[in-house]
Amino acid sequence: TGIGSRKLAEQISIAYATEREIQSLQLNAADLLTKVTPTQGQLEDFYQANAASYQSPETIDVEYVVLLGNPKDDPKLFADRADLLANLAYEQPDSLRPIVDRLKLTIQSTKGINKAGLKALSGDHPLNNPKVISAVFSDDAIKNRRNTEAIELAPGKVLVARVSNHQPQQALPLTSVIADVKKRVSLKMAQELAVKIGQERYESLKKNPQDTSGFGSSKTITRNKPGDLSADAIDAIMGVDVVKLPTFTSSTSSNGYTIYKIIKVQKPTQVDSKLLLTQTQQLAQLTTQSEAASYFDSVKERAGVKNISPIR
Repeated sequence: TGIGSRKLAEQISIAYATEREIQSLQLNAADLLTKVTPTQGQLEDFYQANAASYQSPETIDVEYVVLLGNPKDDPKLFADRADLLANLAYEQPDSLRPIVDRLKLTIQSTKGINKAGLKALSGDHPLNNPKVISAVFSDDAIKNRRNTEAIELAPGKVLVARVSNHQPQQALPLTSVIADVKKRVSLKMAQELAVKIGQERYESLKKNPQDTSGFGSSKTITRNKPGDLSADAIDAIMGVDVVKLPTFTSSTSSNGYTIYKIIKVQKPTQVDSKLLLTQTQQLAQLTTQSEAASYFDSVKERAGVKNISPIR
């Protein structure tokens, strides 16, 4: 139908504009790092569980030759040399030497190239060219060690390359990544400690709500204006029962644990007309979508239609 309830929209607008004055007590994991010391066993367990994060990238060493010329000066000569380059690369794919001997080119080499290229080289270097990278990382180039086809990099610039060495992706030893492993394990332990301490303080506050030590200055937030609070924090603050004030709630994040003290609740004195109109329209759209979904489900049920496999 698409008909939205203005009364319901008003209630939603009021809920979104209702102010809650809060104070927060934050237990940051970073502040507790000095209080945790991971054991060697914990470091090894984390390393094993996250082995995929500690892999050296696949790399190759590459040899290549580049044919340079000016097609405008002598287009036939350059075309003939480019054709000869391509033919030699294809007909004698196991070496660049025949190309060097016939065309008097110089073999160049670069080591440690990965699939993203090589940062040490300039952006316009041939071995940072996507077409070249794709060619040298092909199965034919790596497994069979065959020359790539002749690749035109620009007018008057053609390259042929071959892989001289291949280093597959492999696990880095724990000793080489121990600093990162220790950092991540320590942060996880500090976060768990923050939650433990926070939950103990939270339970204590329920019994003694006047204990305000550690809480910051008060601020006012709404769902419309949450400030720097996360969605989880807003849900916790707005979802807690406020029949009796002050009251407390909490929220856990990757940074630690935060306790919120709700001091005051204030409903808006008037509804924002523009916001009310928008929310009425959104409510109508949601109602329409819900009714349409229910209708089509009932049609499918009456018709005996079954969804065998989802359409992709």
